[in-house]
Amino acid sequence: MKKCCSFFLVISFFFSIQFLHAQFAADPNDRIYQDLSLWEGKGILRHLPTLRPYPPQVILDALEKVVQRGSRSDAEKAKAYLEEYQKSYRIHLEAGGTSRYTGDDFYGDLYGKIEAGGWIAESMHLEGRLEGLVMDNTSGFVLPEGQRTSVDIFDTWADVTVKDRKLNLRQSQVVDFSVGKADIYFKAGIERNSFGPFWDDSVVLSPEAPHAGHYSFVWRNSWFSYTTVLLELAATDYINDTDNDTYMENEKFPDKHLVLQSFNFYPTSWLEVGFFETIVWGGRLDPIYLLPFKELFYAQSMAGFNDNSFMGILANVRIKDSFQIPMVVYVDDTNLNDLLQFDFSTKFKVALQVGGKYTPKEGGILRRIGADYLMVTPYMYTHRSGLEEIETEEAKRLEQLSAPNYTNYTHMGTNLGVGLDPNSDRFTLSVQLEPMKNLIVDIRGRLMRHGNASEAMSEDERDERNDGSILDDGYNKYGKAIFHYNTRFLNQTVIEKVWQAGFNASYRIPLGPGSVLLEGGYTFEYCEDKDLVKGRTDTTHYINVGLGYRF
Repeated sequence: MKKCCSFFLVISFFFSIQFLHAQFAADPNDRIYQDLSLWEGKGILRHLPTLRPYPPQVILDALEKVVQRGSRSDAEKAKAYLEEYQKSYRIHLEAGGTSRYTGDDFYGDLYGKIEAGGWIAESMHLEGRLEGLVMDNTSGFVLPEGQRTSVDIFDTWADVTVKDRKLNLRQSQVVDFSVGKADIYFKAGIERNSFGPFWDDSVVLSPEAPHAGHYSFVWRNSWFSYTTVLLELAATDYINDTDNDTYMENEKFPDKHLVLQSFNFYPTSWLEVGFFETIVWGGRLDPIYLLPFKELFYAQSMAGFNDNSFMGILANVRIKDSFQIPMVVYVDDTNLNDLLQFDFSTKFKVALQVGGKYTPKEGGILRRIGADYLMVTPYMYTHRSGLEEIETEEAKRLEQLSAPNYTNYTHMGTNLGVGLDPNSDRFTLSVQLEPMKNLIVDIRGRLMRHGNASEAMSEDERDERNDGSILDDGYNKYGKAIFHYNTRFLNQTVIEKVWQAGFNASYRIPLGPGSVLLEGGYTFEYCEDKDLVKGRTDTTHYINVGLGYRF
């Protein structure tokens, strides 16, 4: 097997082609969003929409501001983007491959894709991406703890076995339609989503979560913005199938929906504050949730409180243009009666994300330095509805738990927010450098902790579902919740700790009608009490490589 892996690794590194990230507005992980984030960090751009990806109308408006206000190097880069987005139509072809390797496990893929987009009318834009892949994920996606795959695929059951390695033939599509102007627009598509002041990973909507059906409306001006989005999701059942390690393999059910609406205010040039709500439901389409400027919690009351509602606040404080303090608090559920009596040892199903980042205005080696802390309390994002009474007879119990869960905060079995299980926290330090033109180096250190809050259940109450993951809703096998009057945040006897340190570098070399991309990275990972087993430790070295071309 090692010989086969080594051969695949060498082929993908030296002979495969992986293009640069195209200027593809419908992907919030596209290269342009990294540049927009940096320009926003420098203070060149202010008060961009909180929901990403942006339509080209917003991107064009932002690029024009960078040309006017930015440094010479910033303006040159913005002009290059402008030239691309102002074309009446554009087409890009890609083909490529990536490889990740730990010494024991291997992942590789080869792919080809076509991206096309253009202006249907002055204020109407359409773009799409069609991609085909050959994937060797016999060992899974081989990613460090806390990271999720960038591949959005569905199972075509077209597999080939070569020398005991399973090769999966898959396809992926992204499409985006937008109409309007930079200050008021409607978008529809199939795409990944990102929300809030944290662009790379968010407790609300993370760009690392799989793509979904997307319908959004945004209206904004100099002091206020309103955002609402409907996401069409795929539900999974209440059975926590721990044997599946990829969201594509879980059984999926249609007719699950999420609506988010946000009210953001800009009282000064250095401050942004916002209030937002979310509702998750399924089994029906409820048009009342689609009405603008409604209170989602009140709308939920008209449906009998069977759905799952969230609310949150966000803020982004700017200090001397280049230093920002972003913050998000996202609340699933809490015991208001206890809080009014100043009892703070009660239920808190909440996620918190706070950080600081410095983006130098002047050009140099340092592009950005940042730190952030993130916490997810026990059973945050989890939910159940209609399972108050659980059958004890095994066949009937299995039938109940096999029903779709329309109310937890998942899509295709994975969190729509951050890639952490409940009862976890994470501290991250990151630095981005550009030691020479077109050579970008990202350096990151990270500490993550996780515990199983269902450890509080007795052996008689607990079953295999109560493993502390996002599919563990905090109800024991008799249907009784254990979280109503206690939070138990990371106070378990066994806490898994993961330390990570690593870098990723990409180098862009113009060649002919396009550019060559050299890419490589390394992550060191040390895990203590791995998989919540006391005394189990593990050290893993992750290596990723790539070589590519785009035109």
